[in-house]
Amino acid sequence: MAIPLRSSVHTIILFLTCLAPRRIPGFVSAWSTSPKSSFFRTTPAFHSQLSTTVSPNDGAAMTTDSSPPSRVLFVGNSLTYVHNVDQWVQKLRQSSAGGGSGSSPALHIAKCVKGGASLKKLWQKTKAKREIADGEFDMVVLQEDLPETTVELFEKFCRKFVAAARAADATPLLYQTWAYERLPEVTDEDIRRAHRSISEELGVEVADVGSARMRIAQEMPHLNLWSSDREHPSEVGAYLAALVLYRAMFQEPTLGIADRPELLE
Repeated sequence: MAIPLRSSVHTIILFLTCLAPRRIPGFVSAWSTSPKSSFFRTTPAFHSQLSTTVSPNDGAAMTTDSSPPSRVLFVGNSLTYVHNVDQWVQKLRQSSAGGGSGSSPALHIAKCVKGGASLKKLWQKTKAKREIADGEFDMVVLQEDLPETTVELFEKFCRKFVAAARAADATPLLYQTWAYERLPEVTDEDIRRAHRSISEELGVEVADVGSARMRIAQEMPHLNLWSSDREHPSEVGAYLAALVLYRAMFQEPTLGIADRPELLE
């Protein structure tokens, strides 16, 4: 029996907050769960308890002795700006306890994006380098579109962007995306493997949105994560990406954050 949409958003959030990430040496995914999760065999009360007791991943983009990011630059293409993944992250922060009035600063989001662009094009054809150097950001989110480029070029320009971010005292974070039907020769496993490799080489963290999408598609097939072109995220898909990114950026539970797409209300 299909799960009602009203409960689906709660289920997604529980997936991201209640299943503890596991650390793979040299590679950290903001989305990582055991293949045989006990999710559907436990009670809602159990998940609520877990959401307040699961410890942050010790290899997360924001370490326990650092301040949460307050100025974030997104560098990417339409997989970032279609349905406003970056703005959903900002909305989540504004809705969370950490983003309201209090000790944590508000989150400022900027983006340097270009449709269809790989990291190579973003490095060579946009103002991304200058934005990183001059923007006083404390985190830079890098989104590659691997079906549109090669692993070799991804690695080459990822190294350049990560070095630029660190030179500007910003923490780099890789936004791992997904495979799609138009370019079937590149698989989700290819994308995951490439991100794992560069993560191990550079010591940079990965927000594994691609694996999150695969898991949600398996567990909740009634949710449509795709736009009509079967390439870009739907609004629900963008929201899921934002949840994974938020978890990687802030290492805070998303359970109870009010903002969500109207489709899921």
